[in-house]
Amino acid sequence: SFAGNWLYVPGKDEPAPGTYPATYVEMLVSENSGELSGTYRAQYKVPDLAVSPNVSFGIRGKLPVDKSAALTWTSADGAKGEVEMTLLGPNLMDLTWWTTKLGRHPALGSGTTKLIRQQQP
Repeated sequence: SFAGNWLYVPGKDEPAPGTYPATYVEMLVSENSGELSGTYRAQYKVPDLAVSPNVSFGIRGKLPVDKSAALTWTSADGAKGEVEMTLLGPNLMDLTWWTTKLGRHPALGSGTTKLIRQQQP
C-alpha cells in the first residue's frame, strides 16, 4: 500500500555535486476507489540560486497493481509535473519528481529522495 504519512530521513552519503539536497520532506498519500492522491511538501538546501527552497504540490493518479506508481502533480502557482514512486519494502519508498510545465515563480525543477512511512503508535 502507498497510503500513509511518508517522511524523509537524511542519508549518510554526501550529496552529488550540483544537486540540492532535501532538508525536510513530508508526503501524505491516501487511496480511495482505485486512485492515489495526496500532498508533497519539502524544503531543499539551495545556496546558489534565486529560487525558493520550498516545494509544495498535490499528487493524483491511478492505484498501481505493482510496487511502482506514476502520478501527476500540480502546484498552486500553475506548475505541473510527474511523480514516480517505488516501494522498496513495506515502509520504504523511492520518490522522484520532475517539472513538465513551469509555474509563475522560479522553482526547483526536480527532486529525488528515499522516504519512510511514519508508524502509528
